[in-house]
Order: sequence, then C-alpha cells, then structure tokens
Amino acid sequence: MLRTHVLVGPLALAILLTRQGWADPVEKVRVAEAEAQARQCFQRGLELFDEKDLDGASVEFRRAYDLARSFRILFNLGQVAAEKHDYAAGLEFFRRYLKDGAGKIPEERRHTVEEEMAKFRQRVGQLDVAASGMDAEVLIDDEPMGWVSLGSPWTVNVGRRRVSIRTKDGVSAPKFVDVPGGEVVRVEFKQPSAGHAARVPAVPSSPASAELAAPTTRSRSSAAVADGKTSGPWLAWTATGLCALAAVTSGILAYRWEQDLRDQRNAYPATQNALTSQQGKVRTAGWVTDGLVAGTTVLAVISLTLTFRGSHDKSVSLSTRGLTLRQSF
Repeated sequence: MLRTHVLVGPLALAILLTRQGWADPVEKVRVAEAEAQARQCFQRGLELFDEKDLDGASVEFRRAYDLARSFRILFNLGQVAAEKHDYAAGLEFFRRYLKDGAGKIPEERRHTVEEEMAKFRQRVGQLDVAASGMDAEVLIDDEPMGWVSLGSPWTVNVGRRRVSIRTKDGVSAPKFVDVPGGEVVRVEFKQPSAGHAARVPAVPSSPASAELAAPTTRSRSSAAVADGKTSGPWLAWTATGLCALAAVTSGILAYRWEQDLRDQRNAYPATQNALTSQQGKVRTAGWVTDGLVAGTTVLAVISLTLTFRGSHDKSVSLSTRGLTLRQSF
C-alpha cells in the first residue's frame, strides 16, 4: 500500500492551482476564491486522513478536485479508496491519475501506482448486465452506474453484489450475485409481462435467498431433535418429584399410625389383637416410606446425571458452530 507521506502537499497544490492570462478581473477574483476554497478543502482532507476519518477525507478531496481539477488530487482520492477497501473506486482514480498526468508524473511514482493497480485488479470483478430490449439504468448496491445501452461491464469489488435496473416503470426486483476476483459475471433481466409493473418484492427472488433461508429450516430440525434429547431429564425429575411426594405421604401416615398405637397402649382396656394390628400398620408404613425415600434418592441421582449430560451436549453443540476458516487450499 502507498504511504501517506507521498500525498500532495498544500504548497504543491497552490502552485498547481495558479492560473495565468486571465483578462477579466471578475473572473480572476472568482478563480482566486475557488483556489482558496480548494486549498482549505485539501488541507482538511489531509487532516481527516491522518485522523483515520476516511469518509470525511474523501468528501474534502472530492470537493477540492471539483474546484481545482488537479490530476494530483486523484492520487489522494485513490489512496483513500484503497484504505476503505473500495478497490474498484481506487482503480478508477489511479487510472485517471495516470491518464490526466501523462508526461507530468515521475517514472518512479508511475511504476509504484501501476504496481498498486495490479493488486487492485485481483480484488475486483466485473458485472455484465443485460436487459432484453429495455432502456434501463443499472443499479449496483443501489448506486446508479450507467445505462444498459452502454454495453460495457462495470468493475465492482469482489463479494456479493445487489443488482437491479431502473426503467420508467420503476425499479426491478434485485438479483444477488457473487463476484469473484478477476472474473466477469453476467446478470440478465427480462422484460416484465404486460400489465405487471416492476416492483421490489419483500423477499429477493434469487438462488442466494434460498440458500440464505436454508439454515433456518435446518435450525428448526435441529431444535426438534434437541427437544427430544432434553425431554429425558424432565421426565426423570417428574418421577423424582412424584416419588418424593409419595414418601412424604407415607411418612405422615406412619407417624399418625404410630401416635394411634401409643394412644391404644395408654387406653384401658387394650386388647392384644388391636395392638398387634396397629403395630403391623406402623411397620408396613415405615417400610414403604423407607423404600420411597431410597427410590427418590436413586431417581434424583439419575435426574442430575441426565441434566449435566444434556448441558454438556448443548455446550459441545454450540461450540461447533464457531467454525474456523481453512488456512490452506
């Protein structure tokens, strides 16, 4: 990447802006004011560039170029575009810089710029847009690019691009296309049927949209499987709760029957058969309570095991989503 210290300085810009031979004093004043404003815009652009405010620097450099029309400012605009990773714009600015500055650019600088342009060409592709029989304007990423009738592919940055056309009937439904570096991608738009005006649908009608929607379906299927796997712990906890409730109920009955047995022993007269029968009830309730307590303990252990295992499986499933890009081809 070209270094920032090679940007054109304000003093050099002032020399470039010098006009000679103007006969009209009013015109001289107007030109002088434009030159002063261009110098101010250029200086602000340099400051914003140093502050990493690339959007602001681009605006100021563009304004300076509109006022001064110095080919050297195109170099600054190309540098800002490169820093913003807008290689298509940077390539165009550098192309115009070499063209407009032909014979005025040092050979070393020209060679350096040409090397940068060679790098940029690997990071851009071209879109060849066709519209059957329609006089339409091409929009790429919602930015007007020109008319289809020009018949020339448009240079764009690599990646997914949003392409549409604008006719007298409105803007067509967009098409999303992937543009690899150094390749030409053709996009065709057909004449809409009679009585149907062009419109932008809520969901883009493109293969890319179907591919983007696919993960949602897979996510729902995965969620259904996950729900099936996670239902085990809840069933175990439900059984544990029911068993614990039964143990508490049995324990309360055993306590009450033991109190009745004490009351019978203190009552007079107390028959042996009645006491024996009450003792049997208390003993049975105690055994049942002990069994239910033991069952509750076992079910609780099973429930905890299933719960922790489910949490571990979930964490593993989540961790596999953060895929790492392959470092070799």
